[in-house]
Amino acid sequence: MSQSANYEGMNLSRRAYYALTRRKTRSLLLFFVLSSVLTLLVIHAGISSTIHHAQQVISSNIGATFAAFPQSDDSELDLSTAEKIGNISHVKDQAYEKYGIAEPIGAQVITRASSVITEETLNKQATFVGTTSSALHPHFTSLILSLTAGKHLHNEDSGALIHCTFAEKNQLKIGDTVRLTYEGVMREIPIKGIFCGQLKEAGTLPAEYVENLIFTDLHSAQALSHTQNLTSARYLVNNADSLSEAVKKAQEIAPESTIADNSTEFVSILDTLTSIQSIIHMLLTGTVLAAISLLTLILIFWARGRIREIGILLAIGTTKIRIIMQYVYEVSILYALASALSLICGLTLTSTLSTWILDALGDTSLPHSGSHPFSLIYLLSAYGLGICVLFIALIISLVPLFRRSPRSILNTLS
Repeated sequence: MSQSANYEGMNLSRRAYYALTRRKTRSLLLFFVLSSVLTLLVIHAGISSTIHHAQQVISSNIGATFAAFPQSDDSELDLSTAEKIGNISHVKDQAYEKYGIAEPIGAQVITRASSVITEETLNKQATFVGTTSSALHPHFTSLILSLTAGKHLHNEDSGALIHCTFAEKNQLKIGDTVRLTYEGVMREIPIKGIFCGQLKEAGTLPAEYVENLIFTDLHSAQALSHTQNLTSARYLVNNADSLSEAVKKAQEIAPESTIADNSTEFVSILDTLTSIQSIIHMLLTGTVLAAISLLTLILIFWARGRIREIGILLAIGTTKIRIIMQYVYEVSILYALASALSLICGLTLTSTLSTWILDALGDTSLPHSGSHPFSLIYLLSAYGLGICVLFIALIISLVPLFRRSPRSILNTLS
């Protein structure tokens, strides 16, 4: 009985350490199961955080913009009409755009072996987009293209943005000039920024390649095109709530034009993300239920293997609360160690799986691979859920045992 008294006299930490090291196989089994469960919860939290961030990025970029286009491809949008739409009270910024094709002078366009060239002239052409606000162009708002150096074009600024591949091939940098010519008109435009990115549809002609896309100020584009009219106009409104009203007023101002907000451009990708999130939540529910069942079985096995110890401690006067506290202390130690391991494994697997999921969706507007943010709230929620799962299993496994009297437990042994 003296050994029992000495064991009883130990503090909780020493008793927990003694119990865990004396039963290494059972402790390692519980540690392995806890690590696996927590890793799955961390992965769920990481993927959910990534999907939530992707939804926010897409929604913030498309939630409060609309555009005006001519009703047919061979017509243009009148500049004065576009300016009237820009005066709508809900509009806080606008971008007037003019598209065209020109030939760079003293610079070579990017070509590929698969290019379909029917005329030598087509092998030298690039596409220009004249704009009063390059930052509002869908390629930039959807993150398909990103500005890597310099600044965006705005209002009356004279300048050009060129692709990084085009700049590298022609040894161009910010401050240099790019010369464009079309039908006898030549414009020399200073380079204000460099962007990178790829389009899903590569095109067949050099002018259709994103590497040969040049953003210019609107005046240069109008001069090259021999017209003041526009190809399109884009508008940013104060908030998403006022978008429908702004679109309605724009339709009243320009009934002969096509007015559309671009929220429908990403409806399919948002629906896909929502579906993935629902599947992940279903998997989480299954993981939690399976974890509770498995941990309960392991803890029952763990507790029954110590029934003699429990009976003796109860017989010498140790309270049930103190014994339960020792159990809590033991599983807490294992939980802390399992949390450290699951954090390393979970974050590594989360990065890989998140990249795979977003790349599989095939939409370049989503966050780029390797840039998936992990919200601390999601992480804490994962470990909080893990604690709940563990203690539910612990309660289920211990309640039947501790409802019995010390005599009943000892009689079971005999």
